[in-house]
Amino acid sequence: MVTRMLAVLASAVALALLPTAARAQDGSGATPPPARPRLLHAPLSVIDAHEPILIEADFVDAQLLKRAFVLYRSEALRGELAVELLRSPGNPTYVAEIPSKHALVPGFAYTIEIECTDGTRISAFATRSSMHRVAVRENYLDLRERALAERLFGRRSVVSAEAEYVSFGSSDGFLYLPNAGFESMTVKDHYYRVEGSFTYRPLRFVTEFSSRVGVLRGESPVPWATADSGFDVGLDYIAQSVRFRITDAFHADVEGLTGLTEEAFRLGALSRLLIGDPYGSKLVLGVQGVQGFGLRFWSRVDIAASDRLLVSPVVEATNWPHAEAFGVRLLTEVAFDVGAGVGVVAGGGYQARQSTSGGPSGALSVRYSF
Repeated sequence: MVTRMLAVLASAVALALLPTAARAQDGSGATPPPARPRLLHAPLSVIDAHEPILIEADFVDAQLLKRAFVLYRSEALRGELAVELLRSPGNPTYVAEIPSKHALVPGFAYTIEIECTDGTRISAFATRSSMHRVAVRENYLDLRERALAERLFGRRSVVSAEAEYVSFGSSDGFLYLPNAGFESMTVKDHYYRVEGSFTYRPLRFVTEFSSRVGVLRGESPVPWATADSGFDVGLDYIAQSVRFRITDAFHADVEGLTGLTEEAFRLGALSRLLIGDPYGSKLVLGVQGVQGFGLRFWSRVDIAASDRLLVSPVVEATNWPHAEAFGVRLLTEVAFDVGAGVGVVAGGGYQARQSTSGGPSGALSVRYSF
């Protein structure tokens, strides 16, 4: 009897609790979660290097959103950086722009966090501990720069010192004398030049830029020579040049020069076209002019005889320095890489302004790359 009464009582309790359990299972009796904005975002996968990175997103129930951020990091950056998602003008979506200077190889990672109107901050896409990875595609100029830098052993800066002596032999000149008119004279036609320079190699569209400072002194059959000025010539100069990449096989040098001769302040310009490997075998065609001092036209062939040896025959036509007639120069230069960034260039040749006389020339240059 007691056993039957206990069984009935247990059945009644179970029937009483069944609706409560069912309600708990349905969730109708639980506290509803707080309302949150929902993120709509198409993740990035691959981008181009050195281009601005635009991350777009949209939100459902945006009235619950206070602010949204993109947090990102890469191997090239220290720590994490954040940029806010803002509405794009004329576009209902939100956009965050990561600067192009942070679009670096091999890539970067990012997460999107939102701050709700109730003050809570949550990860809406990926997390700080597990960010979404994006690959950065290296462009051609980056690949070319790295390849050239490896060829140059990372030595982008070059300092050099150069000395040159040039003799055209004896040339005919005319000296104006106030009482006697023009008098024919034989002039020892020669000059020497000393120069120092610095070059830096960005190895991109601007491949190089250089600064040169030099001094030139000598004698030349200058026109309208007088007893006071004689046949002495001289030029103190400073020049700035830039080398541009047109294509891999074509480069162009442009230079501006300012100088001071024995007569006045002078301006000059130089243009050079390089056809071939800029740091190997190539053909160089150049022209240079300095106001009141003369013109030079030359062609040069650089032949890479080995990894360390460069042989360069040169043909030049010039009326430097301030001569009345043009002369022809036939030269050969040899550049040798000693090692550890040190290079030596030695050259020599023969030149003449007149068929009856000519003279030798010699040049020596020492360079250090670092």
